[in-house]
Amino acid sequence: MRENLDPILTDPDFLALPPQQDFLSQFRTMDTVPEEEAQWLVPGYIPQGQITLLAADGGVGKTSFWCQLLAALSTGKHTLLEEVSPKGDSDSLSEKADTPAETLSAKQDTPHKERWGAFFSTEDSVRKKLKKKLRLAGAKMMNLITLESSSAALLELRLGSPELSDFIHSYRPALCVLDPIQGFLPHGVNMAARNEIRECLAPLMALGEQVGTAFLLVCHTNKRAGAWGRTRLADSADLWDAARSVLMMGDAGDGRRYLSQEKNNYGPLQPTRLYTFSDRGLLVPAGLTQKRDREFQLQAQPPAAPKREGCKEAILALLEQHGGEMPVRELEEELREMGYSYRMWQRVRQQLKNEKRVAYRCEVLDGGRQWHISETPPTA
Repeated sequence: MRENLDPILTDPDFLALPPQQDFLSQFRTMDTVPEEEAQWLVPGYIPQGQITLLAADGGVGKTSFWCQLLAALSTGKHTLLEEVSPKGDSDSLSEKADTPAETLSAKQDTPHKERWGAFFSTEDSVRKKLKKKLRLAGAKMMNLITLESSSAALLELRLGSPELSDFIHSYRPALCVLDPIQGFLPHGVNMAARNEIRECLAPLMALGEQVGTAFLLVCHTNKRAGAWGRTRLADSADLWDAARSVLMMGDAGDGRRYLSQEKNNYGPLQPTRLYTFSDRGLLVPAGLTQKRDREFQLQAQPPAAPKREGCKEAILALLEQHGGEMPVRELEEELREMGYSYRMWQRVRQQLKNEKRVAYRCEVLDGGRQWHISETPPTA
């Protein structure tokens, strides 16, 4: 087969295609593609040239987090994801953990260089809020790029737009923050439509690979009982699929905030980090823990909250994230991973059916039948 391709790949006419045929020149045989290890902007947490998702409840400090992250990158200092509280923590990691606290502390001795950063927000005023947060965090302002909230150019900065591509190629920031991601979708895109979101994120993934810019996409989480991890994302689960790393922030319930890595495509999940707020509103490292978003969400549920209601909310949330319908077996698997038993699932599905909130349909396939469950639109 290789012998058949060689004459084509070495043909001068093929190698010097006119611009309109450049598409064909991009195809390569795998022996010419180099193998690479993942590179990290922030070791273990934010991969270079890839998409990282930051999902958080309102008021837990997600804006403070990314402002302090950019401030650290702009000055070459260690980020909140590399610092460890000198006092330790009651929930601190054991020696058998993937990345012990002492190992992370040792990494603080490694100096960093100053990096360019960029941020764009359609929620917060640059002058009235973000400039102050960056100043208090010690940012080197000349290394940070943005558009003011009143700028007309902010309306043109959309995923997949030539304007965003031109900016990234021209300034080549190490990190670009988009907060919230919903504010940078092309006009008319429906967050609940899976194919539409995938088409928006694909150019961003390619842009990161080409330039080496890491993108931090910020989104909100929902408040549904019995939801954690992927099911806590508001609007679209495609954000989870496109991200190589997913970070979730929340209230730890004791005056602290937690940041849990829920997905890591290039290595083991890193420790969950705990923070408190200083008098100036800055996040301060307060230790490490083995708990994940799931444990914190279960801990926050009222003791009297019935597990059946939590299962019901989880089913409806999963259906919404999958566009309103999904195969029954896939739903069962998702619920099992969330800790719900088969018996609980059977009871709740019957209850939802009786309430006419879900419906079932059977799809005939070559290998047999496949049942689907869908959410029923509410009646007037």
